[in-house]
Amino acid sequence: MRNKFFFSEDGLTFIDLSQVSAITQKTSGSAFYVRMRNANDSVVVDSDTVTELFEALAEYGKGE
Repeated sequence: MRNKFFFSEDGLTFIDLSQVSAITQKTSGSAFYVRMRNANDSVVVDSDTVTELFEALAEYGKGE
């Protein structure tokens, strides 16, 4: 299996790609909210980082 973790721009926050259930954005601001399965919270990523996150999810979705 490919690397299932995506590290945010701060280098400290990671997202388990297998647990991502949705990515949403509020109408104001540039923050995106990554909603996780089996959790009531979300991880916030900025507009530049969300592109990298989508790319990581696409690669993860391909499998090996």
